Amino acid sequence: MIEHVFRTASKYLPETVTLPIFTGILIALVLLVIVVPAGWLWWRHYQRNRFIYRFGILWDKKHRPFCATCRTLLGNWNSHSGWKFESQQGRTVRQPITYYAFDCPICTKPVRLVDHDGYEVTLEYALAELQAPSTED
Repeated sequence: MIEHVFRTASKYLPETVTLPIFTGILIALVLLVIVVPAGWLWWRHYQRNRFIYRFGILWDKKHRPFCATCRTLLGNWNSHSGWKFESQQGRTVRQPITYYAFDCPICTKPVRLVDHDGYEVTLEYALAELQAPSTED
């Protein structure tokens, strides 16, 4: 079968390509067609299972924080200043607040730790919860 394909394709190939070289090229192409998609699927599976999502960010197995948007390692846990809006006597008033968050070097935004109800949690609490044994069914 390979000889038939070689005879048909030899019209378009240089004369230096012999049957053993042609066979090797065909085997390499078949392996590439199989190995490259399989490797890509493995890489996607590895990347998907590399992190766990808790407290609004991604964590690896060493409990290092990663940005949920761009998947880069988050920067320092710092104090940030911001504003919140409150209703006082029928008027909306802007109040200054201070909160703690990680710095994402790629997204350039602060990333807060929040629980499943949306309340802010401390880094110490989040790390303690990550290290505690899982009680999920």
